[in-house]
Amino acid sequence: MDLGLTPKRLAESLGEIGFSAEGIRNAVLTHTHSDHWKDTTLSWMASKGIRLWCHESHAAHLRHHARSFQRLMELDLVNHFQPDCPFRPGHGWDFHPIHLSHDCVPTFGFRCENHAGSMAYLADLGTSDNLPWGQLGDLQAIAIESNHDPEMLERSSRPVQVIDRIRSDHGHLSNLQCAEAASRFSKISGGKLASVLLLHLSRDCNTHQLALDSAREHLDSQISPEAVSVAPQDRASIPIRFGKAA
Repeated sequence: MDLGLTPKRLAESLGEIGFSAEGIRNAVLTHTHSDHWKDTTLSWMASKGIRLWCHESHAAHLRHHARSFQRLMELDLVNHFQPDCPFRPGHGWDFHPIHLSHDCVPTFGFRCENHAGSMAYLADLGTSDNLPWGQLGDLQAIAIESNHDPEMLERSSRPVQVIDRIRSDHGHLSNLQCAEAASRFSKISGGKLASVLLLHLSRDCNTHQLALDSAREHLDSQISPEAVSVAPQDRASIPIRFGKAA
């Protein structure tokens, strides 16, 4: 999911948790902000025959900004997904695209299903208010953005216009917004939600503990505190379990 790591870092991170990058056959792009893809990773994908799934507008952007994207096109390794149309990128997974409110249009999250169950991947969104909640009521796991602590953001050295952008409905979720959304997911899951993974934490406007404390407080009595974890930026996160194996 997304291509923001270099091939070397990707291989090292997967190796930390007992996996190999050689097993990757497909990658799915959520949006085209520069921290979500790297030209070197697209080049590596072309050399390994790894297929990229993206929206047509993503492809149009990459044609102009990524030298290696043309090689993927020449090798017929680019598939386009359509909004609201499920697709199957491989390994028994069905992906259902979900429009997210973010200032890189279009940005997508995904409801992901296989034989074991279903989860949602929701990174880079300014609000959860307009999510299709009716389609997200039976998830076993969610991976959701918990980007910033509002007080740390206000005290940061970032320009006012950047702060305003981050806290807007087209920016990024705060810890509180994430926690409130996670609690709603838990309540509508009918007791099925068993794992919450917090994504996209700001390096200078958040901490792991602040994000965890906020999510665990709002999920208190709904799921165990140990079921809430953070995806760190500097190392691999612990794999989450869901569905029949949970």
